[in-house]
Amino acid sequence: MTHAPNTRLFAAVALAAPFLATPIGMGVYALIHFSIGGAAQYVVAFGWGLLGFALVASGLKREELLASMLGFIGGWMMWGGWFEFTFQGFASVLNIPDLVIAPGLALPGSNGLQLASTPFLLAMLLLYGMLNRQSRCNFMRFMMRQTHLSPGVPVQGVARSVSRTTAMETIFIIWALNSFWLSVFWATAMGTAFYVILALYAIWVIFLISRQLRNTRPAATLRYGVAVGIFAWILVELPAQSGLFAEPWRRPLEHPVVAIGLLAVFAAALAWMLRRGGSRRVHDATAPAA
Repeated sequence: MTHAPNTRLFAAVALAAPFLATPIGMGVYALIHFSIGGAAQYVVAFGWGLLGFALVASGLKREELLASMLGFIGGWMMWGGWFEFTFQGFASVLNIPDLVIAPGLALPGSNGLQLASTPFLLAMLLLYGMLNRQSRCNFMRFMMRQTHLSPGVPVQGVARSVSRTTAMETIFIIWALNSFWLSVFWATAMGTAFYVILALYAIWVIFLISRQLRNTRPAATLRYGVAVGIFAWILVELPAQSGLFAEPWRRPLEHPVVAIGLLAVFAAALAWMLRRGGSRRVHDATAPAA
């Protein structure tokens, strides 16, 4: 089946917004942690996460596309404000050192070891989620089929809380991805095995992007794009952490043009999706241009 060009365009924009959310989040973290610092940084971070929670709550009774968008943004903000700064706070209080992944190479930020201690907690929560018969998450349903743990089909007539679900999925995706790559760093010490895993990961991400571009329902396209966009950013972040190029998004005050540019494109992508995705399906090729 050949999809309309503007269907692919919507899918591409739905991929681009989550892709840009990661470097923007790094810039927000840097502003709060390095520019504010001290005890005040945790107050501001709590407020940032609380604003994200409010966005998720405001999306509970919205139509599907807007609810998905509010859930994504709210979950992203809760991760950056509550999760990252909780890890950072305990790392500071307990004087936890940086996570050294190879001789002379440590990950930036002292919260790496804190985050590296959470995979079992993440796994337990994922197992709990797999036993939710209302789950429509593709990953959860896949794991249910593979492990024969499926509790059955969702109950008919029970409406999903799209905003809340999207927020939880966003948090879990970021958490799982961080935990996975911390484990890979630790296990491989940036040796040959690391680059083999990275190559396989890149192939997998390209496959996910190809699937993303075949989506047609706006809200579902955005939710799928959240995962794919966050996954794809790793292909930029890992070379940057290896020193192949600079990371200006981590220093927004030193590179205001980059910071403002990223934020402007991110906001424009969200606004464009809301304007073009109001109908059940993205406009087909025969529809007049907006």
